[in-house]
Amino acid sequence: MKRSAKRLWIPVVMVIVGLIFTGIGMTSLITGVVNTTFKPEIVDTNFQTETFQLNALDSNFTIKTNNINNVWITFDDSKPYGGEATGDLSEFKVTESSNTTTIQTARDICAITFTGCFKSNFDHITLNLPESYTGSITVNGLVQNVSVHSQSLTTLRSLDINALNTHVEIQNIDAKTELNAMNLDVSLFNVSGRTEVNSINSKNEVSEFQRPLFMDVNGMNSTVTIADPTGELGYHVSFESLATSFSDKQAGIERDRFFSSGQPIIKNTSNNLLTLELDGLNQSVVVR
Repeated sequence: MKRSAKRLWIPVVMVIVGLIFTGIGMTSLITGVVNTTFKPEIVDTNFQTETFQLNALDSNFTIKTNNINNVWITFDDSKPYGGEATGDLSEFKVTESSNTTTIQTARDICAITFTGCFKSNFDHITLNLPESYTGSITVNGLVQNVSVHSQSLTTLRSLDINALNTHVEIQNIDAKTELNAMNLDVSLFNVSGRTEVNSINSKNEVSEFQRPLFMDVNGMNSTVTIADPTGELGYHVSFESLATSFSDKQAGIERDRFFSSGQPIIKNTSNNLLTLELDGLNQSVVVR
């Protein structure tokens, strides 16, 4: 099915926003925010650790953070349900309402006020839920690493991660997933459903296919590496990009194009499990 270049507005808007910030004298502020995400991991000998229990395990969860090293979300029935927070706990709170649980590291969060962007106040938050959990999870903040792992396949309503410069690892999850950041390093292991990646730069690795995955990658520069050691994976890959590169040496398919759109790259097998669409400026796909 031929697609329009509707997603090209994403990197264009990012560039325009950057120029506007520069024009109004916000360069130093943006530089400070970005630099905080490239610092070594936050270490503070005064950090404290607090565990918390959850009354509503079937609610939706929202995690709001400033600078934090790790957010670990697991679905494991062999461990106690609840979570742990390590960092500056002076403003940390967990709020449970009728259908949403909010975990927040501070009153001033970067997404709400710029002053929150410079608070390097947390090492990690962990959250463990039942393997049968079917709700929605949202992570907002300057997170270095986000890990979402399940012991067995867990089906979520949705998973949303909104960050700046982040490594995201997802394993054994079936969900409508949306990842938004300036720079993304994404690893997907046995992930199914629909995954959308929106960024300026992204590096994506996908492996261990067991159920169908539709993946939509949007941005200026994106690479997708697909693990297919047996050569049995079937796929449908299409581009709407200025420059594209595709390589599957096992299947004997090699393409490099400029102004790429139109005919998709299709490999049919008994395991047609991946549909991949890429929109942007420079996109590369390698199957190996």
